Amino acid sequence: MAQIPALKYRIALDTYKAKDIPGAIAKFESTVEACDKYGNDEIKEKSLKYIPQLCNANGNAQVKEGDFEGALASIDKAIEYQPDYARAIYGKALVYKMQDDEPNMLVTMEQAIEVGNAAGDDKTVAAATRILRDHYMNAGKIAFKAEGYEESIKNCEASYAYDAENPEPYYLTCVIYGKQGEFEKAVEYGLKAAQYEKADDQAKIWYEVGNAYMSLVEYDKACD
Repeated sequence: MAQIPALKYRIALDTYKAKDIPGAIAKFESTVEACDKYGNDEIKEKSLKYIPQLCNANGNAQVKEGDFEGALASIDKAIEYQPDYARAIYGKALVYKMQDDEPNMLVTMEQAIEVGNAAGDDKTVAAATRILRDHYMNAGKIAFKAEGYEESIKNCEASYAYDAENPEPYYLTCVIYGKQGEFEKAVEYGLKAAQYEKADDQAKIWYEVGNAYMSLVEYDKACD
């Protein structure tokens, strides 16, 4: 009986090496059951480390096959085994993004950031933050093209909340305020955009700021 957990663990590893991910998951779970029945905490701990990683890998494979529902189920199983698995939560958010499920994508991406910060997973936090930053920036651009300026500004504010040094939302906000005749605000946001934009790409920003100063009858600043 003492040998059964070790034998099952070896079989699970061989199944994993044979690249049978679903089979390996089942065999590692069987190993955990054997450890509970016959006793072997060391092998149980090793098996429990494999299971969430394999479930997440299985989910990624299902995504490539277009099986989004199956992928969500696999990723949820990974998270069930390892609640602080920020990378799996991030992957789940990406599946929602592929399904155009914006509400679930936003909530789950926020969760990935929260869990990632707690777990010290800076890489996942950075990736999730970029997704949210770009999502709101793109929404701002779409609203701008439709002349939904209030909605555009709202999305820009959400975007730079995730990256305070991204010049793009500040620039778009500057343009909107210029169109609305709020020239002091146009200057304010234009200067913020210029603060973070690379020197080679600042021309369009200074053009907007110059126009705003001219409308404010501050001609010296406008000429500068």
